Amino acid sequence: MNNTEKKELTDLLRSLVQIKSVNPPGNENQIANFIKKFLLKNNIHSELVPLEEGRSSVIARIEGEEARDITFCGHIDTVRVKEADWTKPVFEGLIENEKMYGIGTSDMKGGVAAILYAAVLLKRRGIVPKKTVQLALTADEEWAYRGAKNLVDGGYFDRTDFLIITEPSNLQVSTGEKGELWIKAKFYGKSAHGSTPEVGVNTIIPGSELVVNVSERYEKIFEADP
Repeated sequence: MNNTEKKELTDLLRSLVQIKSVNPPGNENQIANFIKKFLLKNNIHSELVPLEEGRSSVIARIEGEEARDITFCGHIDTVRVKEADWTKPVFEGLIENEKMYGIGTSDMKGGVAAILYAAVLLKRRGIVPKKTVQLALTADEEWAYRGAKNLVDGGYFDRTDFLIITEPSNLQVSTGEKGELWIKAKFYGKSAHGSTPEVGVNTIIPGSELVVNVSERYEKIFEADP
């Protein structure tokens, strides 16, 4: 990028930081509408995908040679913030020593700005990608991931062959993410008098055995990737 483009990207990030989207409550419609107008100004069509009142995600596409997508994904909400704990302004996008300070500069309005500006450069330079480039900018990531789920349920990822999430990673590519495993188990015990415990069934014992078995069987330690 040339210096003009770098300044445009920096100004874009600053504008995103200045729009409050702290979750809860989120209120992502304001930042979603800003993104929609920014893309339209750069000849990229987008749509808002409502989650609930005052909250929306954003979907945009740059059509490619194939009707299959490579999706770039980021979230537009931020964690809660206590301004009194900060030594820099929280919502200004202050730059000092080539670093920008503000809520979301890292997690993850910086990544969102990168996605948006990369799409703008594709459009400006007349590049037709092999796959359609989809931008998926989601609401409610910091609380319950409902924005992403809403897009999945709406079929917006049905054509996606590759998904790139621009979370901060010190520019190291990561090919996986930790997940969750929820197990529901029922154990049926039998009560007994304290004088005859042998006729009862203590469910703590098989419950403990299950926990140990699952831990030993499925726990894996992965090295950092790459």
